[in-house]
Amino acid sequence: MKIITRLFIGFGLVLGLLIGVGGGGIWSMVRMSQGIGDLKEGYQTVEYSQRLRANINQLRRLEKDIFLNTESPEKVAEYKKQYDETVVRYNKRFEDTLMLATDPREKELTAGIKQNFSVYLAGFYGVYEQIKLG
Repeated sequence: MKIITRLFIGFGLVLGLLIGVGGGGIWSMVRMSQGIGDLKEGYQTVEYSQRLRANINQLRRLEKDIFLNTESPEKVAEYKKQYDETVVRYNKRFEDTLMLATDPREKELTAGIKQNFSVYLAGFYGVYEQIKLG
């Protein structure tokens, strides 16, 4: 083989290798971009869920404070006001979370959470009315 033929073959192999590596890099970047998009979407769901959990913990703390201060109607009224504000924040965050639920399983779980929260609120308000009555 002539030297020029060898040079063209070598150059062709290097060029083919370069195209292969570049194509693999572009393909990897596209996959990584899709993965990051999935993480962003999943992160919002996790963030909202954690905020819901924090609101529920706040409600439980305020509930405990109401129960512990039944002798002081002023304190009970103050804690009840904070409780109602937290319920409003919870409901707003819950609606945001509901809009993010796309999977049927997520929608089912979200419906269960809403039902359980309604039962919890009904129970708390029943006990609160008994506390108000003495």
